[in-house]
Amino acid sequence: MRTLAADRTASVAPEQEGAGVLRRNLPDLVGAGLAAALVGWSFVAAADDGGHPWRVAALVAAVAGAFIVARLVGTVARWAVPLGVTAAGLWIYLGDPSAVRSDYPLGGFLLYSNARGGFFAMAAGAGVMLAAALWGGRRWLSVGAAVAAVGAAALLAPIPFSTGTHAGMFAVVAFGAVALVAANRGWARGVMAASAVGLVLMLGFTTYLAAGYGDGPPGFVERLVERTPLEDDRIDLWHQALDEMWDHPWTGIGPGNFDAGEGETEPEFYRRNARHGFLQLGAETGIPGMLLLVSLFLWGFWRLWMVADPDRVTALGAVALLGLGVQACLDFILHFPILPIVVAALVGTAVARPRRVDA
Repeated sequence: MRTLAADRTASVAPEQEGAGVLRRNLPDLVGAGLAAALVGWSFVAAADDGGHPWRVAALVAAVAGAFIVARLVGTVARWAVPLGVTAAGLWIYLGDPSAVRSDYPLGGFLLYSNARGGFFAMAAGAGVMLAAALWGGRRWLSVGAAVAAVGAAALLAPIPFSTGTHAGMFAVVAFGAVALVAANRGWARGVMAASAVGLVLMLGFTTYLAAGYGDGPPGFVERLVERTPLEDDRIDLWHQALDEMWDHPWTGIGPGNFDAGEGETEPEFYRRNARHGFLQLGAETGIPGMLLLVSLFLWGFWRLWMVADPDRVTALGAVALLGLGVQACLDFILHFPILPIVVAALVGTAVARPRRVDA
């Protein structure tokens, strides 16, 4: 009897083990599939209308690489990547504080104020994440390092406000709020769910504005825009991108081909992109391309949700992803590779299995 039971266990165990491995790795396989599909579809779109699919491929590869490396590093030292991002932000800021804080639209670090504000919002968030990762240590050095990380975050946090980057301001406030409340698994999961819903609502709202703007006499959408910080030119670009997507629903006009500008002046600089990352990709690669990009963002929230024991760091990763998504709904922020790469690294850290810091 005992031998028969042992034989049954031996015969079933490999199958169960294989199913367990597949189940554990399914989220990562889905993410890899979505990334590969986006790259492949950009080449399909370029085959029909020309363009620059290699830019999409390079960005996706860099983002995926940052996520994977940060996740691997995070299993050993969960504080390492947030420390690197925070230190980079401090080094750039201390090199020329007045230029970093300037609200002049063009010039300075990243050559664009909204990109600059977005980067420093994530650097401040990395400081908060660093403090959360270190706080669990039992030695006094961990507490001291966590306090220093909070100080670094406090130094970097005002920069999005000085540059006038509204999405960056929102991200800074959200990082601080989550650091205070997401102390247990229930709060962390609530933050992740709210972040995913928030991005969907923001994408739907901006698409609604784009669809209803500029057709016929001024109406409800125009009056609504007047009561927000959004400029008319920005909504007009969204509307143009949406029109291009409806006119070319399958493969768009080709990756990198959107350009509503006709000159070299400062106003024309803004018209070279749709100032909405999702709608611009929809215009350039069609509805499938836009849906794949949205799916990658939603996959990020799902991957964070799959963490078995979420904590503040996990919740802060969701806030970083939401911050990037919200800013992508308001500007061409995805055209600055450093931002999605930094956010992917922070999300990779948040996904890494939590380890206790003994320093």
